[in-house]
Amino acid sequence: KDYANAFEYTKRALDLDKINPKAYFIRGYAYLELGDSSLAIRNFQAAADQNQNYYDAYLELGAIYSAWKNPLAEGYLQTATRIEPGREEAFYLLGLNYQEQENIPKAIETYEKLLTVFPDFKEAHYNLGYINLVYLNDFEAAIKFFSKAISLDPKYTDAYFNRGYSYELLGDFVNARKDYQKALKLFPNYERSIQGLNR
Repeated sequence: KDYANAFEYTKRALDLDKINPKAYFIRGYAYLELGDSSLAIRNFQAAADQNQNYYDAYLELGAIYSAWKNPLAEGYLQTATRIEPGREEAFYLLGLNYQEQENIPKAIETYEKLLTVFPDFKEAHYNLGYINLVYLNDFEAAIKFFSKAISLDPKYTDAYFNRGYSYELLGDFVNARKDYQKALKLFPNYERSIQGLNR
């Protein structure tokens, strides 16, 4: 976290050789940690321009633009998935970006592609459950995905709550109550579970 020295050493490296994508990436990461997204973008972009296969630079650019709900996120994240098809982060961020843009078919397609390579990626199961619960109103499918997420992480509080809510919407109040209580046991005062039990 010694950013002053990070900037000094990367400056020295770039003084020796302007073609140095790693130095630009490190500077970008330091700026990102300092909260300066604009300078982070400028440096990540320089790294990507100098090395068109710099996975981490495209991943960070995609993450920043996705957080801003900027359409540029899709291109950066797609590029990252092409560069490293065997890594899960870019696929997950791309799926999440589609989900937040409410492009549900693309989100589902991306999460399913991710799960073919990483079948135990719990967040993808959870997000597919959430899509089925909120966007598709397919509560039985939602329960299946939340159950898989819970099997991968028995302390996944949000998965218990949302599975409970799916049960509630199906009229299965016994299982809904069990899941709300489990979420509360894992996270005392979990407000949504309290509301669910009150209903």
